[in-house]
Amino acid sequence: MHTASLSSKGQIVIPKALRNELNLLPGTRFALSVDAGRLVLEPLREPEFDLDAIHAAVDQLAGCLYRPDAVPTSAPEDEAAIVALLGSEDRRLGRGQP
Repeated sequence: MHTASLSSKGQIVIPKALRNELNLLPGTRFALSVDAGRLVLEPLREPEFDLDAIHAAVDQLAGCLYRPDAVPTSAPEDEAAIVALLGSEDRRLGRGQP
């Protein structure tokens, strides 16, 4: 059995052996509940994704965005449009330059 202490800030450190066993990583969120006087911590896992549904949604979106009459733009034209919109002083446009 593993033990832990409650800090003055209300924090508990989960022992490394348990973190490893349950694959708990920094930032893992937990659902907390009380069951018959016991504190229960349940890791909240990322939902499983249905790849077929994702592909169908991407295909549908791509179909919505397709415009046969649209003229493709070049990277310099795109950058010029962004500069016009944000202003030439915007640091995000510096591409790593000082």
